Amino acid sequence: MKQFEIFTLKFNGKQPQGSWSEIDLTAEFTCNGKMKKVYGFYAGDGQYEVRYLPQENGLVEWKVTGLFLAEGKEECVPCTDGIHHGVVKPNGTAMQYEDGTICRTFGTTVYAMMHQPKEVIEQTIDTMLHSPFNKIRTCVFPKHYVFNENEPEYFAFERKGDGSFDFQQPCMKFWNAMDEMLQIFDEHEIQVDLILFHPYDWWGFSKMTKEQYLPYLHYLLARLAAYPNVWWSLANEYDCMNAFSKEDWKSIENYISQTDVYGHMLSCHYMLEPYDYSCENVTHCSVQGDVTEVENLMKQYGKPALMDEFGYEGNIFCHWGNLSAFEEVHRFWLCCVMGGYGTHGETYMNDTDTLWWGKGGRLVGESPARIGFLREILEELP
Repeated sequence: MKQFEIFTLKFNGKQPQGSWSEIDLTAEFTCNGKMKKVYGFYAGDGQYEVRYLPQENGLVEWKVTGLFLAEGKEECVPCTDGIHHGVVKPNGTAMQYEDGTICRTFGTTVYAMMHQPKEVIEQTIDTMLHSPFNKIRTCVFPKHYVFNENEPEYFAFERKGDGSFDFQQPCMKFWNAMDEMLQIFDEHEIQVDLILFHPYDWWGFSKMTKEQYLPYLHYLLARLAAYPNVWWSLANEYDCMNAFSKEDWKSIENYISQTDVYGHMLSCHYMLEPYDYSCENVTHCSVQGDVTEVENLMKQYGKPALMDEFGYEGNIFCHWGNLSAFEEVHRFWLCCVMGGYGTHGETYMNDTDTLWWGKGGRLVGESPARIGFLREILEELP
């Protein structure tokens, strides 16, 4: 067991009777007198897993209960690879990793990356690894929007006979692909800001009831919370999701905060009505609009301010997607010099409608290289 790296317990058995999303499998991990309770999950093909992220060195005693009974102990040793620094945490209006290393995110957006053909996903991942960006915003559920209207091969959940989705039966091919993406990005120090809900949908995910979204959240957290490079974005433009009440958002926020024992970064993005960033569970402001608001946000909330949407370099007809490269870079620089964190996007037309902001693929704009220059400057500072 190594600090800041996932430790996994695996068990073999028959497939669950009933729900595959909420199974009776829990584990308690105790280190230095501190106990963390985590949930196991079904991984398909009779495989069950419990994942744990050790955050401290020392002797870790663990005990598994439910469908399987097991216990043991492991010595957690310090991480020495220079890559894993732990979960990102707010530090006033700045951010740092658990080991004290400064975290400066230079983000980009690929909303529907995980809902493209395998070759496009692989191309997007490769592009990220050779880009200046160390954070990506992407959705769990597919997005139906202009330039992004393809039907995914796999969804997060299987369909029932009537075509509706069964939120008690995760689609293992989708979640395996999600694991692969998160693992690669973790090895390359790239943070993944997972957008859990959004309004741009014609499959029904934006109208989930509480009885539907709780099994989804349970499985998501059981499977992904042990990744040190994951963030939770409750939604993209949550205020456009009319089927969700303020009570729903508070319920979702509280559930994630209580279930995620590692304390990952958590926020909620909006269009017109700001989320309540003063909430104790919310770690940072995730906003769109005028970058000059960064300074006001930091003063008002005393938390990091991430300008996650200020317009995209591109040439589409939408006003938010036809910024010049100069303007994209200018806004990113303004955001950073005021103490905030920027998120890039690119929307250049092509014959296959594979726009980076929506589907990924390759970056073709001029702003990434100049944002990389900004990153070099900031990382040379004390």
